[in-house]
Amino acid sequence: MRFAVNKDAVKSASVFIVCGMFFAAALFLATAGSGVYQSVVSLSDSNYTKRTALSYITNQIRRGDIKNSIGVGSFGGNDAVFIFEESEYVTMIYCFDGQLRELYTSADSGLAPADGIGLMPLDSLSGEAQNKCIEITAVYDGEISGAAVNPRSGFMDIGEIEYEEQ
Repeated sequence: MRFAVNKDAVKSASVFIVCGMFFAAALFLATAGSGVYQSVVSLSDSNYTKRTALSYITNQIRRGDIKNSIGVGSFGGNDAVFIFEESEYVTMIYCFDGQLRELYTSADSGLAPADGIGLMPLDSLSGEAQNKCIEITAVYDGEISGAAVNPRSGFMDIGEIEYEEQ
């Protein structure tokens, strides 16, 4: 007994197999590509946040670079950069509660770190006086980035700024 083979059926089956393989390969590439894309976006966001925070602080220091107007110290137990304007007002830039914050107030206002405006997410921020530079280190998602700023007019070591807890 012989089986009759329909040549059209074989051709149709081979076309369906090739189309199925093409579809499977396209699905695999799309899945792999989306994983790579998510990884690149995540790294880009982290890099953007760190660089933007450091750039913002550096530019604020340069903006306020007048004799006896820049200082480093502590505010609410966190490192902070202080920019004194005239003799009454101060801009404090610090990290509190997972946010880079800025607080513009009179020097003796008694405001707390939570009163500052949240600028962007940041794990921690440190500012240290090293030689004639202010070394700023930002940590976001466990990655550390740093910058050094050398104010032309110098800077002061402020120490701890006290505030009244409410």
